[in-house]
Amino acid sequence: MVLRANTICLAGAMLSLGVLLAGCGRSPAQGSRYQNFAGELTGRWVETGRVAMTVGSIWAGSAGPPRKLEGFITSDSEVYLNDRVVGLEELSVGDKVRVIGYFEPGEADQFWVALAYAEREMPTPASVDFSAAATQATASSPTSQEDKRDE
Repeated sequence: MVLRANTICLAGAMLSLGVLLAGCGRSPAQGSRYQNFAGELTGRWVETGRVAMTVGSIWAGSAGPPRKLEGFITSDSEVYLNDRVVGLEELSVGDKVRVIGYFEPGEADQFWVALAYAEREMPTPASVDFSAAATQATASSPTSQEDKRDE
């Protein structure tokens, strides 16, 4: 009976060791199916979620020749413009973009965007002369009018 219990424990330990050594999921050589690109937005169609970009480099930094890339942004995609979460309708042609997504197996021309980060030069707010506004506010304040009545 003791021998049978030891055999079961040993078999369980071997099974656990086999699972640990085999690992779960993809092998490291296979890598992730997600790819990173950086470039410029050249077109967007809000109705269909389609976007067109000219990408000149892989986000990781190794440069490549410029190429056109078309993809789709879905309701599951995250879209940012200058650190704000936005919808596709807020992106504009000419925005600098970085995207992470994947090509659907069997559909080499369809790139599905998981994350899009766009940057755009935003105009700086006009400078305001607060001293003139403060002078006007004190001139029309009730206390200054009361002072005039007392004279």
